[in-house]
Amino acid sequence: MVAFEEDVFWIMNLGCAILAMFTVIRWRGDARTTLLLKLVEEREKEDSQPGASPNGGPAMPPTNSGVTKGPPSVS
Repeated sequence: MVAFEEDVFWIMNLGCAILAMFTVIRWRGDARTTLLLKLVEEREKEDSQPGASPNGGPAMPPTNSGVTKGPPSVS
């Protein structure tokens, strides 16, 4: 009985190894997943650098710096 169980064990292990190799060789990645990961990565870059432009061009000016043009008004 032990020999039969050992044979089944090795056959199942061989089958799992073949399935794993087939999956690794044939898997090329899902295009939707790749696109989603790129979008998440770009969003994280934008969030970590608030004034930086997304394409490496000139930086965006701050929206409200608190500085006004001209002399201060007297009231």
